[in-house]
Amino acid sequence: VIPPGRQPQLKLALLDFVSAQGNIDFANQLCSRISYGRLDCKFAEVKPYLASLFAVGNIQQAIAVWRDLEKARIIPQHSGAGNLVYNGRFAHAPLRAGFGWRAPDTSNVETDFQAPSAYRGFRCLRVDYAGGRNLESSPVYQLVPVMPGRIYRLQAEVRSQDITSASGPRLRVTDETCPA
Repeated sequence: VIPPGRQPQLKLALLDFVSAQGNIDFANQLCSRISYGRLDCKFAEVKPYLASLFAVGNIQQAIAVWRDLEKARIIPQHSGAGNLVYNGRFAHAPLRAGFGWRAPDTSNVETDFQAPSAYRGFRCLRVDYAGGRNLESSPVYQLVPVMPGRIYRLQAEVRSQDITSASGPRLRVTDETCPA
């Protein structure tokens, strides 16, 4: 269907179309024929395919695509040796898809992923609540692939100012495949 050559938009458009139609098996076959290292494309062109992989729960394929995108430098490479959180020190703008940071659109919450007042390192995440009320919310999140039967440690440096909730800042871990 697609002639050989460097036509990333055509290949990615077909990948997007096939995955949007729900034909993930064919999309995966097509994706295996795409060498991201030889494509001149943008992350935005791959986001729909990644989203469809997450929607059907094909996390292993999403991990493989994510790693290919890193190798091809389409997305910044993960620099956290031993750290599974992608862009944990907020060195670059959030990708808002895949295994990157996401911030749901909420009218009463403002997020800044490039705040310069980091405790140490690059930048930090700043969350401001409009109207002086801190509602029970999850203003930012990230999907982190882990393996069953292993032990992990979650650690973060947090500070707060003018918090009005009963608990203050919290970290929450959930299993996307089994929210209960």
